[in-house]
Amino acid sequence: MPTALRRPSSTAVLLSLALLVAAGTVLDDHAPSAKLTALAGILVALALPTTAGLLAALVAAHFTVLIEPQAIGPLSTVDLMLGATLFRSLFTTTLPFPHRLPRIPLVGFVALAVFLVVGGVATLLSGDSTSLTSFGRITLYLAVAAIPVAGLDARSRHLVFAGVAGIALGDAVGALAQQSPTITTNFPIGRYLGALGDPAQFGVPIAVAILMVVGCPTILPNRFVRAAVVVVLLAGLAGSATRSAAGALAVGSLVILADQLRVRGISSRLRFGTGFLAGVGLVLALAVASIGASAVGLDRGSASVRVESLATGWDYLTAFPFGPTGLGAIPGEFPAYNTWLALAIGLSIPASVAFAVFVGSAVVGLGRRDRLGLTAAITAVIACSFTENVVFAGSSLTITWTVLLGLGLAAHRFPEPPGAESESGARSDAELDAAGTGPRPASARTTSAPSLLETQ
Repeated sequence: MPTALRRPSSTAVLLSLALLVAAGTVLDDHAPSAKLTALAGILVALALPTTAGLLAALVAAHFTVLIEPQAIGPLSTVDLMLGATLFRSLFTTTLPFPHRLPRIPLVGFVALAVFLVVGGVATLLSGDSTSLTSFGRITLYLAVAAIPVAGLDARSRHLVFAGVAGIALGDAVGALAQQSPTITTNFPIGRYLGALGDPAQFGVPIAVAILMVVGCPTILPNRFVRAAVVVVLLAGLAGSATRSAAGALAVGSLVILADQLRVRGISSRLRFGTGFLAGVGLVLALAVASIGASAVGLDRGSASVRVESLATGWDYLTAFPFGPTGLGAIPGEFPAYNTWLALAIGLSIPASVAFAVFVGSAVVGLGRRDRLGLTAAITAVIACSFTENVVFAGSSLTITWTVLLGLGLAAHRFPEPPGAESESGARSDAELDAAGTGPRPASARTTSAPSLLETQ
């Protein structure tokens, strides 16, 4: 009798995609014609199951020749692959009808709808054709997050989660092997730009991947492999010399630290004090990194450019609060290095607020569902959004973030069945009760992942 095909393990997915991306950095400049590549991408996305098609699109998004809009008009190969995955999922995924949704994802989907409607009207009123294309691509990313990603079951989410980490690992390996662009600085290693030639799109996903591996050890159960992967990712992050990526890692680490203190029964007063001191230390570290940037091989002008861009953007917003310019059409010499300010200028203040509610709905309450790695990853990108624009058409970082947001919504919609391992490998009290083991004593209850050191 034929047997059902087994899904690959999360370790196999992570390491396979890492190898694929690392090897792809060598072949990035030797791709076939854009139209042929686009056709192949569409066929792959339509032929593969939703999870595999989504991972294929995420891999493609890490290569310049595939993410640049040169395949069919303003569309890239990645756009077409995501569109094909979205089309296929309409026939295979449980659609998010309002009467079937729990409260938190319902709020998220309503906020997303408001963002798309208000942002669409603002884009049309702006009269900028380039902004119309950009908003259309962002709409595609969000639709993929809301339908195929938010409709994944627990096992599929686990594989996508591992895949996102594996892609970042592959980019780090390619950079460390000197197969992707670099900038010469006084920093001992790097400065690595990654396959896309952008230090932020290289460094931030690596910081997110570190948090995934540490906060969700079940994607790499072998402690030696997990430790080796973390070391490689840390080397890649250091070589990126990107302050926003380092800040994202620090903020995400605070989320993991807070959870570990709670699990160990530390009093709320001591937890608050620890968090306060850690926050002060983070602010001081960022200040030192900005003031003494040249001493460690960083670009000292980067901080002044960000301050100038934020000041220009804020002045425009206060002068024209109801005059959206269109997505990406930011006044001034520099782009607005703040996601929320950029959305408010380009798509209106209500659109920016609606998007913030959507993001919040994807991350709120995840800690109660044993999603430490996912919570830390999303929180890290949120922290990065205050110094970078992470909602940008044609950005691999934007696509990765929307996928993570979709995974957060899916975790609320489809929690693991009793007896199944959660993303962190822990089983909640409700799951244990349903499995017949009875509630645990308060001292033994935990809804978080063990730390990297605990599992060694």
